[in-house]
Amino acid sequence: MGKRDIKIFYLHGFRGHYECGKKIKFLKKNYGGENVIGYDLYDEPLVNIKKIDKDITGNYYYQEKLFVGTSLGGYYAQVLASIFDAHSLLINPVIEPENELKKYLNTEYSSFKDETKKITITNKSLKDFKYVTNKYINKDSQSYQNNAFIKEIWIGGLDPLQSDINKIKNYFSDYTLTIFNNEVHRFNSFDVEFPKFYERILNHKFTAEFSDSIAFDWLLREDD
Repeated sequence: MGKRDIKIFYLHGFRGHYECGKKIKFLKKNYGGENVIGYDLYDEPLVNIKKIDKDITGNYYYQEKLFVGTSLGGYYAQVLASIFDAHSLLINPVIEPENELKKYLNTEYSSFKDETKKITITNKSLKDFKYVTNKYINKDSQSYQNNAFIKEIWIGGLDPLQSDINKIKNYFSDYTLTIFNNEVHRFNSFDVEFPKFYERILNHKFTAEFSDSIAFDWLLREDD
């Protein structure tokens, strides 16, 4: 059997950075820079998804994929794994950004790593997040019943943003949930735990067939 060609896509959190964070640096160092792809998530949600879809469809479509995301990036990782039928690892993910990000409405923030990167949560952002949630994050979605992929969610027990464990269990009913009692929101032991997770993927028989490319005409809708 040949070596598995797995591409790792890392999605950073709110005010994170697509190439300067500790997690993506660790991934590139240990799994090959050519196999780890990060994305800048400072545009509106639908713009981000269209940008990523174009890149993946054009360059990585026929390769096995793993989406890894932290916080708001965990939300994006969940959506993209559903769109592309792929493995996913969600670390302290935002569940419903259309509600959870309201507290940041209409205030400009910059990246912790790059002051030139600015993000503003607008009413359009919240509306688009709700649209994407309704479209792809649905317990009854057919893609969520696909057992060909490894899907895990890691929750830091010391993270005050993840206090409602019952809600998390219900929302991610098809994910394997692990609670790390000594971990915080940014999940400092990623470098210790991720290799174990990756090994589970390598030991998992990959049987999925690639489906036809998804038409993203829904992303081109006119705003109401």
